Amino acid sequence: MPNFDIILACLPGHNGAPSFGMVTVDILAAGYAEALSSSLGQRKLLFVGESLGGLVGVAMAQAPPASVAAIVSLDPFLDGDVWPLKWMLENGHGTSVNSTFSGTYHHLLNDLRSPVHVIAGESLLGERRDGALPSLLLPQDRILVAKHCRLSVIPGGHHLVQDNPAACANIILSEARAIWSK
Repeated sequence: MPNFDIILACLPGHNGAPSFGMVTVDILAAGYAEALSSSLGQRKLLFVGESLGGLVGVAMAQAPPASVAAIVSLDPFLDGDVWPLKWMLENGHGTSVNSTFSGTYHHLLNDLRSPVHVIAGESLLGERRDGALPSLLLPQDRILVAKHCRLSVIPGGHHLVQDNPAACANIILSEARAIWSK
């Protein structure tokens, strides 16, 4: 595998990144697509996103920039009502995220133009797991994902990079090798 760069991008209002107005998954996907196109041009890219970032990657796969060779989506939620920050926003907890993510996102799977590998945690919503957040990819959504994407289920919950870093790294590196071997 050749040398590669890692670009870490934070969603607006996350990890100290500035917030801007009301955002949607489609607005975020278009913004990332534009930023990647203007900064990387035709250079091959493996887009990796977790949670909302994973959902943004799935949305971006409908009209990916030329540089996006594949997308790895770590435990995206396809039902906005299970997203934890939605509860925080509705219940007045302090957060700088000014967004609306509700309803379902099943439609994003219909017209994918870039390969997408979805990784889900095996701990399902409703199962208690030592206080850790379970996977937000519901069982019925996993069936739908498997029809349109590659789906891997690994030990862990929603925060897969934290719960199972070795398995996440192995899958991401496998996807990267596949891209750069072409």
